[in-house]
Amino acid sequence: MVTYFWNSIKLTVIGTAISVLSAAMASYIVAKYDFKLKRVIYITAISVMLIPAIGSISALYKFMNETGLYNTHFGIILLYSSGLGLNFIVLYGFFLGVSWSYAEAAFVDGASDWQVFAKIMIPQAMPALGAVSIITGIGLWNDYFTPWMFLADKDKFTLALGLRQIVLEQAYAADWPKMFAAMIVATVPILIVYSLFQKTLIENTVAGGLKG
Repeated sequence: MVTYFWNSIKLTVIGTAISVLSAAMASYIVAKYDFKLKRVIYITAISVMLIPAIGSISALYKFMNETGLYNTHFGIILLYSSGLGLNFIVLYGFFLGVSWSYAEAAFVDGASDWQVFAKIMIPQAMPALGAVSIITGIGLWNDYFTPWMFLADKDKFTLALGLRQIVLEQAYAADWPKMFAAMIVATVPILIVYSLFQKTLIENTVAGGLKG
């Protein structure tokens, strides 16, 4: 359980950080800059949410095998690092509501595009970034399908797969106290996070959606 717990923490923290950062960069560019493919990227971000993931799983499985990413935590993190989807939609709406006058003043002082994003836009977007980070973190912590498809070794399993492994090992002589204790270990961290941040989560996701 310690190994499963550590694997879940590692994949959740790193996957959440990369996913939210990539979504923040993509949504900021689309919201604040004018270029030819701007509308196409926005429509694609919405369309991605409508396409069932199971439709591309065979091609993805082949890709993971041929690139050597199968059965690696790096491969799982790479799959988690998309900048589109819900995070993009929420952050896009939030960045639309941020005044561009701050950026213009920074550009006059000689700031680069990256400095404006990192030092001006990101601090103002922290409430929305916190909300999408919580949503993403909960989703990755509870994710069963991705690790199940692309991890084979037990020492790389997450808690979700670890619970399944416990059930399989005790199919004919279930140790119910052990199983329920493992379920509590997997569930309690998410309950704590949600109970502490539910107000922030609801306020900022709704605000981001309305501004979009």
